[in-house]
Amino acid sequence: MVRGAIRTDLILSGEIMVISLKEVINEGFAARAAILVVVAIVITAIVYGLVALIVKMDDIGLRLAQGDSSGSQKVGTAMVNFMPKLLSGLSIVGTAAMLWVGGHILLVGADELGWHGPYEWVHHREQDIADAVGAIGGALGWTFNTAVSALIGIVVGAIVVAVVHQINKRRPAGAH
Repeated sequence: MVRGAIRTDLILSGEIMVISLKEVINEGFAARAAILVVVAIVITAIVYGLVALIVKMDDIGLRLAQGDSSGSQKVGTAMVNFMPKLLSGLSIVGTAAMLWVGGHILLVGADELGWHGPYEWVHHREQDIADAVGAIGGALGWTFNTAVSALIGIVVGAIVVAVVHQINKRRPAGAH
């Protein structure tokens, strides 16, 4: 479980750094490096601060559940009972976000590397939707772009998982 959480954090951190680098790509080397260091520190503080809060929420709930007041016991018990649901929900949301952002990075990156077809197709469909629907067209267009990005992330992610699985199957038993 810890290995999976670390892997997910590393992937999400890598995605954030790629997005950040893209935004400052035209800056000088020193400025890019400084900006990326600041982004890395801030993102690390926010992400691990939230993780620490989530981990401590369970401990706080347990402490409240063991308290003298019936009110604090109810709140504490509710917090402890809610933790598995929260962690399950975060797992689903985190995986979806990772696939969506990763797919979008691949879609935009392919365009920037000269393979314009997929990005242009998605962008034109997004614009067609926005123009056709009216007031909520922008939201529906964004939703379409997001769904395509997530689909790309799912397909590429499945290919990567299949390749890694095949590599691991071919390794000797003790080499994993």
